[in-house]
This record gives sequence, C-alpha cells and structure tokens, in this order.
Amino acid sequence: MKLLYFLADKIDVTFDGADEVDEHLHLIKGGGGCLLQEKIVASCTKDFIAIVDERQVYLLNNIYALT
Repeated sequence: MKLLYFLADKIDVTFDGADEVDEHLHLIKGGGGCLLQEKIVASCTKDFIAIVDERQVYLLNNIYALT
C-alpha cells in the first residue's frame, strides 16, 4: 500500500469525505467504491481530515452494516 512513496516522501494533509459518522466520530469510508485509492493515499499522509455534513451524522450502521 505504500505505492505513492515514489511520488512524494509524505503527504502532509489529506481531506476526504466519509459516508457515515456517529456522535463519537467513528466513521465509515469507501462506500462510493474508491476504497483502494483512498487507502493508498491515506497510507502516505501525515494527517487525515474527514469532512461530513449534518446529513451523515448519526447514520453509522444505517446504510452500511457493521459486522
């Protein structure tokens, strides 16, 4: 998963969205189908910031089942 290391030593910050989030800031990503690409970028980043709006809060386990 360290595929991007040949492009950059380290990515300082990654901003991305999340599909579901709860009041404890647990979140689910990758529901849109780009999970592999997102994991590759996240493995090379120092800080990850997830951006969500109020429609996604309290949805955890409602759209994508947690098993």
